[in-house]
Amino acid sequence: MSGKYILFCIALLSFNGAFAQSSFRNLGSGIAIQFGINPKSDFITWDIENTKYNVFPRTRFNLGPTFQFRSYEKVQIEFSIQYGQSNYYNFHKGVPLLQDIKITEWKLPIGANYNVPSPVKFHSSFVYQFGFLANYQIISPQGKIQKTEKSIVPAIYAGVRLASEIKSFGRFEYGVSYTRNFGSPFTFEVIQDDALPAQVTVNQKTGQININFIYYITPRVFNWSANRYKMEGSEVID
Repeated sequence: MSGKYILFCIALLSFNGAFAQSSFRNLGSGIAIQFGINPKSDFITWDIENTKYNVFPRTRFNLGPTFQFRSYEKVQIEFSIQYGQSNYYNFHKGVPLLQDIKITEWKLPIGANYNVPSPVKFHSSFVYQFGFLANYQIISPQGKIQKTEKSIVPAIYAGVRLASEIKSFGRFEYGVSYTRNFGSPFTFEVIQDDALPAQVTVNQKTGQININFIYYITPRVFNWSANRYKMEGSEVID
């Protein structure tokens, strides 16, 4: 699934990059990669015969195309379509029913970016971002989980990035963000022979800290880049 999605992203960005350069000077397209870095966030609780065990995320990533309107100006509107996975690791190896869990996620973030001059050398902007997202979570059958469990989780996010424009290559942004989920915990049962059903609860409100990398394939060269590359005024987009 993830391999096909990566190929879809590349094809979509290639088409949109060519279309945007010929049609819309204020439309940018790129690809975003996000990695979770706080291992205690949004944990899963197993209630097995009145004893509770917590399972925490070992790895978390999101990947997808991203788009901006009025790209690389002071204020931008940005939205993405992200595919991701969160993998929860079982440290309690002596509990028979307990297992690792993989959650597949489809995220639709939409928000605003605000650019200020960068205090860091070789970077064009310091970018503040904030917005809303909907997270569609899927727990497919795996191990002792016999049926698909689904949930839609609303959230808000905020973050900061550093941006750098490179002549003929586009724009790179990287930074850190925080996502705060507002969905209620959702619970489902796992059945085991000769034992009470286990109650599995996905806790949504701890908050995720992520590292973000974004590459905008559609070049947009502004005054900062013009000075850096000593370009003529006719080559600069206002």
